[in-house]
Amino acid sequence: MTDKTSSEAPFQTGLGRSLFHSLGDGIVIADRDGNVVFLNRQAEEILSVALDEIRGKPMDACHRCPWKIRKIVGESGAEKPYRAEVPVGDRWLSITATSLRGENGDCVGYVMTARDTTDRHMLETALKKSVFELRERQEKIDLQIELARTIQKALMPSDVTTFPGARVRLWNAQSQIVGGDVMFVREEADGGWLMLGDIMGKGLFASQFVPLLHGFVRDELPSATMPAALLQKLNDRLVGFIADRFPLFVTMVCLRWKRDARSVQVACAGNENPYLVGADGAVSRIELQNPPLGLGGGDGYQSRELSLPPGCRILCCSDGVTEVHKNDPSLDGDWLGKMIADWTSAGRDPFGELVGHLKRAAEANVPHDDQSLMILEV
Repeated sequence: MTDKTSSEAPFQTGLGRSLFHSLGDGIVIADRDGNVVFLNRQAEEILSVALDEIRGKPMDACHRCPWKIRKIVGESGAEKPYRAEVPVGDRWLSITATSLRGENGDCVGYVMTARDTTDRHMLETALKKSVFELRERQEKIDLQIELARTIQKALMPSDVTTFPGARVRLWNAQSQIVGGDVMFVREEADGGWLMLGDIMGKGLFASQFVPLLHGFVRDELPSATMPAALLQKLNDRLVGFIADRFPLFVTMVCLRWKRDARSVQVACAGNENPYLVGADGAVSRIELQNPPLGLGGGDGYQSRELSLPPGCRILCCSDGVTEVHKNDPSLDGDWLGKMIADWTSAGRDPFGELVGHLKRAAEANVPHDDQSLMILEV
């Protein structure tokens, strides 16, 4: 390309020069011997070399970097272009080089394109750093979540507990790795206490207050005489802790079973009302409601005392249970009460049937909230 033909090359004409100079990439053209004959302005800027300085010199020397362009020059029969991305000082360049073929297939020269990819590399480096930092943070969060889950498991009572003259069964399924449902069981010489609570929110936020609530219950339960008085004490403790720092409330149902009197005292603080299954199989709601714990105000909490002949059962649940079918229009009204009545009349265990029903529902749709069940059987 150093003979007369080179003077008529497209890049030598006015139109050709305008075309090559208008391209975004740097263009380097060399003759069949690999010596530079043309650089556009972008190549001069990207490679930091002027055409007058590099004209006639080997193509692989124009950028003062080990790009090994001579591999293309030395192997003019190579069919695949040479591509590389290499550092140049504090910059990064993307290089592509290939041979040019005439009509008869002979090598008539070489062309190389150069593109400054420094910004992309800086972005990739920053992204990798951010990903690494996020991974470290996630590992710490995962550790905290696993610790919270371990604490929650340790605080949950056994699935089955016996009271004097009664049996208690519990079941809990969390919608996330950690949850905000809490349950308490405490045996007494003449019976025992049962509590099921649901802390506002879900997941990690709610789980942070599970140990706090357990501490409040452990402090207040030994001196409690009635469920209503215990709920009032817990409400006062929670209101004092929250102050004006953040919103938080807890729904809860509390039962105290007395064997000798064959009675149970029930109090509710914003929780789903319990179901009473009589010895004859009749199902009814224990209608009693007070504000959730932590909201303050109100006229205190009230209890109801019910006589429980042998064979009676009281089933309590969190709202994660009653809302499992909230998007199903075919199950309107008190679907849970109807199911309990059907299972009981068929001689089946309503607690076990409900657990199975909730598990099957979870296979079709992941629960949006924690689910907890508690049943007292006398």
